[in-house]
Formats: sequence, structure tokens, C-alpha cells
Amino acid sequence: QHKIAKNKINKIFITHLHGDHIFGLVPFICSLSMDQRSEPMTIIGPKGIKEFINSNLSITNSHINFAINFIITNPNLNELVVDDADIEVFSIPLDHGMPCNGYLFKEKHTTFNILKTAIKAYGLTIEEIKNIKNGADLKRGLTVIPNAALTLPLNTLRSFAYCTDTAYTESIVPIIKEVNLLYHEATWLHNTKETKPKFKHSSALEASKIALLANAKQLVIGHFSSRYIDLTLLLNEAKINFKNTVLPKEGIAIEIL
Repeated sequence: QHKIAKNKINKIFITHLHGDHIFGLVPFICSLSMDQRSEPMTIIGPKGIKEFINSNLSITNSHINFAINFIITNPNLNELVVDDADIEVFSIPLDHGMPCNGYLFKEKHTTFNILKTAIKAYGLTIEEIKNIKNGADLKRGLTVIPNAALTLPLNTLRSFAYCTDTAYTESIVPIIKEVNLLYHEATWLHNTKETKPKFKHSSALEASKIALLANAKQLVIGHFSSRYIDLTLLLNEAKINFKNTVLPKEGIAIEIL
């Protein structure tokens, strides 16, 4: 439907073990196996996620064709949980009444792209090209040509923070400071939130306060209570503090600027 091939999904990030966040995992894993997937899958989440998946597979006598690797997060810590070639992911401690963490995704610089004109002008060797791609200057005798004169400017690195489910907590602000795109739950309107404090969710107003404090570039709100038929009520409340707020809709793409 969204032109995302299931077999290209190699990592799944789980925030906590409430049913609405994990009950679909085992059927999804089984469907991948039925499609003859062989590549390993990595699942990142709090303690208990491994036991949940393995026990369900065992009880239902489900056999899968690929390995599942688990990275267990500590919901009390902000720590690096994934470090790939082009992206790093950090856990974000949240406040939800059970172990729960969000995730901060940050792009990493990989290598520099060399100007084609520089390759020709300086007759660069393969070894020189390799070094320049890694950030080195070019040395020719006593002359040094700076890397910036040989390469294209690096793209601005982007970041995305995913924060659900959670009560309002300013402790996450230093972690997500200056984030390009923030997804923050907004379960209720602020004037109805206090009727259900034990569930530890945020209002649309509180989500916008976090975005404002973090100086986020854009805010997406979600995890709405089913009581709201007209979601523009939540959008308008969030925009009181943070104008650049959008509602998620099935199938739309939101560019991380």
C-alpha cells in the first residue's frame, strides 16, 4: 500500500510492551517467514520483548526461516542502541507507568563526494580519492589543497524523535533539542486530560510545549483517544504553542526538513 517492501524491513523499534504496540509483531514475523525471508531481523525494545516473541512462536508451533536478533533497551537511560554506517539511534526515557522509551534517529556523515573537475584537474590516484572521501586534504609537494576545495558541501544532517506513550515530561527536552521532526503523542485535549491521570498520556497542548522547549523544526501529533471524531480540535490546541504542527494521515509522507 505504501510501496514499502516487507522484506526490506531489517529493524523494528518497540517502545513498550502494551498490547497495542506488540500484538501485531508475531503475525508480521510469521508472514515474513511465509514469504521465504532469510535475512536476519533485529528487534529493539525493553526487557520482555524477546520472551514475548519467542514464547508466542513456541506456543503456536510457528517456525521461521530467519534469525531474530534482540537489542534490549534500558528505559531509564538515554543511550546509543543502534550505530549503523549512516544513522545512529538513541533511546529516550519516557514516563508511562511501565518501562517505556522513545527513540531519537540521527543521520551521520559518511564520506565526502569528490568534484569530478578536481579528479581531472589534479589527476587524483585511487588512494588519494579514498583519502579525500574520508576528509583528508590533498598534498602535492609543499602545496596543500584543502578538502573543501575538492569536495561537495556535506548535506545538513537530519534527526527524528519518536516519543510515545508518555506523560508530559521536560526531562526529554535536552535529548531532543533542535530535532528536525518530533512525533509526540497527544492523546487528549488539555481540559479533559486530568480525568485520566493514571494512564500517563499527554495532551495536545503539552506535546506542543515540548516541541517549543526543544526548538523542534516540526511537530507531528498522534495516539489520539477514540473519543475525538474531529482531530482538528487536537491540531488547533497544539498550534496554540507550536504553529508548525501537522496531523498524521494514512499514506501521507512527511519530509524531514
